[in-house]
Amino acid sequence: MQISWLVDKRVIFVDIGTSLTMVDLIEMNDTIIEFLNTGEPEVHIIYRATEIQSFPMTFSSVGDVFTMVGHKNLGWSITISNSRILKLIGTMVNKIANRHTIKYLDSYDDAKQLLKKQDPTLPDLPDSI
Repeated sequence: MQISWLVDKRVIFVDIGTSLTMVDLIEMNDTIIEFLNTGEPEVHIIYRATEIQSFPMTFSSVGDVFTMVGHKNLGWSITISNSRILKLIGTMVNKIANRHTIKYLDSYDDAKQLLKKQDPTLPDLPDSI
């Protein structure tokens, strides 16, 4: 897993990799909170989960770990993935958190288009991730 700025202080990029454990999720949450604390609202997140093969399957535990969903600087969260199971778990976590600015899309191009439409103040995003 790698976390970095895609657009300085405005868009976080999280490359999930091939697997996630609960320890990884806790570390990801803490790191994203650090980014959100230093970002300029609204800070959006793009997760690339196109290669993921294993992840925690318990939504209650996952929901408890993702405390960053209530952060005041958080804007849109977009996950690029084709995994139906990941989308189902994410949808459940988002319902628990009562967040409506979350999307699961099939490509980075779709993510760029959505962010540009939802937040016209964003500078251009890189052509690729």
